[in-house]
Amino acid sequence: MFNLYINNFSISINKLKAEDFGESQGTLIKKFESDTDLFKIEPIIFLADPFLFSYNGRLYLFYERQDRWYGVGYICMRFTDDMQVWSDEVDVLKEAFHLSFPYVFEDNGKVYMLPEAGYSGTIRLYEACNDNLSKWKLAKVIIDEKRQWVDSSIIKNGAKYYLFTSVKEKENFNQHLFVSDSLDGPYKEHPKSPIYTGNDYGRNGGAVFSFNDKLYRPAQICVSSYGEDITLMQIDQLTAEKYSEHVYKDRIYSTVFSNYNFGGHQFNIISHNKELLMTIDYRVKNYNVIELIRRIKRNFFNR
Repeated sequence: MFNLYINNFSISINKLKAEDFGESQGTLIKKFESDTDLFKIEPIIFLADPFLFSYNGRLYLFYERQDRWYGVGYICMRFTDDMQVWSDEVDVLKEAFHLSFPYVFEDNGKVYMLPEAGYSGTIRLYEACNDNLSKWKLAKVIIDEKRQWVDSSIIKNGAKYYLFTSVKEKENFNQHLFVSDSLDGPYKEHPKSPIYTGNDYGRNGGAVFSFNDKLYRPAQICVSSYGEDITLMQIDQLTAEKYSEHVYKDRIYSTVFSNYNFGGHQFNIISHNKELLMTIDYRVKNYNVIELIRRIKRNFFNR
C-alpha cells in the first residue's frame, strides 16, 4: 500500500511524578518537531530515538535526525541548563552508514554512546572526547558478526555487563542477550538467548533501565506497522545463567499517552536534579510534495 502521507517522527520531553510511571504521560516540557512544510526540498523526516542524559548538572538530549525519507540518519544533540532554554542543534556523530538510537551512558567516569549502526554489520561503542559531549570517537567494535543488529543497550547488573540487542530473522525480531565481565567485552551470548522472538516484543524501544530498584525493557511493537507502540517489560531475573521477564504495561501509547496515540517507538526515563523525566518519540502524519514525488519515482519508476 502506497500512502500519500509520510509517517514522520517528532520528540516530546515530559516531567513525571513517581506514581506516573507507566500510568501517565506527565507534564509536557518541550517538543522538537519534524517538518510540516509542504514544499520543503530537504524535509526533516525523523527526529526520533531520543535519549536524555544528565551530566555535570546539565540535561542533554541525543537523538537521530534523518532528512528525506531515503536519507542516512545521523546523531544530533541539544542541551539545557534550566529545562526552559535549549541550545541549538549540534551534529555530534556521522558515519557513511545509517546511525540512530544514540544510547548515552556513563561507566567508570567516562561517557559512552552505543548508537545503532546496523548497516555496518557491527555493534560499536563510542567514547566522548570532551566535557560538552559534542565530539565522539570509536572506542571499540564490541560485536562484529556482520548482522544487522538494531536498538542495542548495555546495563551493568552486579559485576556483569549485559548487552540487549535484536536482529530480524525469518520475518521476526529476535531479542538477543550477551554478557561480559567488562564494558568493552569480549561478549558471549547468554545461555537463554534469544530471550524473545516476535514482532510484538522482540525489538527494543529504548534502553533497558532501572526504576525503583527494578529493571525494565521497553519493547517496540511492530506487528502491523513500524513504530506502532511500546510495551514495558519488567525483568524478573538477570544473571549470567538465568533470564526471565513479563509484560508490565502493554501498548502504552494506545492506553496511556492520549496525546500520542498514533504511535511511537521510543521510551526513555532518567532522574535529573531530583526530577523524573521521560522522553519519547511519536508518529505524525505529514505531507510534503517534493518527498512524495521522490517516493513515486523510487517505487514505480526505479528512481
